[in-house]
Amino acid sequence: SCLGTRKQIGRNVMNDIMKKLDEQKLNPADLVSLKNIIDVASKRGAFRASEMTAIGKVYDKLDFATKVVENEKQLLTEKGENKNDGLPKESN
Repeated sequence: SCLGTRKQIGRNVMNDIMKKLDEQKLNPADLVSLKNIIDVASKRGAFRASEMTAIGKVYDKLDFATKVVENEKQLLTEKGENKNDGLPKESN
């Protein structure tokens, strides 16, 4: 029926939208990348002194989040439950 077809099209569109939204979420590897970008930019003098406090707060949040993820990963590894989470090794 026409109504059934419309519902299916609506579900397909909604599934496509949800998939695209899911692809836009930040993952642990993105957090590490952002942290590294801030680190490199600050070493190159990209930020004014007056901006450093705000940038430092964001950096600290990213640092905390990446450590939490790494700790969880380690706990899961110890329990034998670890799956690849896409978290790259940090480069300092």
